[in-house]
Amino acid sequence: VLLIDHGSRRASSNDRLLELASVYEQRSPDHYVVRAAHMEIATPSIEDGIRDLIETEGVGQIVCHPYFLSPGRHVQEDIPELVAEAIETLGVTIPIVTTDPVGSSLDVMINAIGTLVDESVRDLGGHEGRGQQQGASDREYKLGGFFGEVQRMIDEQID
Repeated sequence: VLLIDHGSRRASSNDRLLELASVYEQRSPDHYVVRAAHMEIATPSIEDGIRDLIETEGVGQIVCHPYFLSPGRHVQEDIPELVAEAIETLGVTIPIVTTDPVGSSLDVMINAIGTLVDESVRDLGGHEGRGQQQGASDREYKLGGFFGEVQRMIDEQID
């Protein structure tokens, strides 16, 4: 797995992707190898990441994952072009695919927003979010506030 972000002049921003890749690898099945690469500005580049996975790690396939919130120009054009260039330059013969960006999953994003808002409300001394069920995991998050009302209306229309 090659996690790809934009790349930054700030080392701490680039280090964050390295940390994310490390934690994801630790939590993944044993046969997963996870590396990080940057689209531009910082190293390792996408080509460097693909080379490392093939030559150093000996992987038989690569899944590139754009760590972006929306499917903008970088996700739709730049990253696929850079992956294609790396495949050609390196003479890659193994399968390489690219996922949708992390932000493409509405449920994941809404749950993340809800969790972060609830944490901030608690930090302000407010009550726990209306939708957060005590002991519920992030995957079981029930939407509260405005988004909870929207979800309730949608559920009523479906029933």
